Amino acid sequence: MLRLFTDFENVPVISVHAGGKIAVTAKAIIDPRDLSIAGFYLNYKGEQTILLSQDIREIGPSSVVINHEEDLAAPDELIRLQDVLGYNFSPLGKKVATESGKKLGEVEDYVINDDSWLVQKIHVHQAAWRSLASSAKIIDRNQIVKVDDTTITVNDASVSMPKTAARPAPIN
Repeated sequence: MLRLFTDFENVPVISVHAGGKIAVTAKAIIDPRDLSIAGFYLNYKGEQTILLSQDIREIGPSSVVINHEEDLAAPDELIRLQDVLGYNFSPLGKKVATESGKKLGEVEDYVINDDSWLVQKIHVHQAAWRSLASSAKIIDRNQIVKVDDTTITVNDASVSMPKTAARPAPIN
């Protein structure tokens, strides 16, 4: 299912084992190399912990459900995740430009596929004077060609013009 990133911000985390709320989500952990959601930082008993995406049992209308508090981990316990944690990446506010250098705007929102845990789409906000001339841009992940610290680069739009049709032969 596709969900806005805000569906995962400041959301209660419910443990089936504890029978209630144990934490609150704080921020998504995103790998900029493939725009995957590795997990979420949580506020848990006054400390920062991590819930891996794979440990989410279900997503309710206003909560995230896990099996047990043992599914949470301290950041330094997740050795394989250290590179991703070091990036501290968020697409929000990143500039978006085409391969040819045309500036499209900045990321104001993104959509997460909670089946694959990938950033599926980015919503690009244009400067006010540009938005009068064109509509808002929603860019699918398959159009993204490069992500770096400041910019998300997307394919140039390619529109092929139809070839001029040959004139039909006269009917005899």
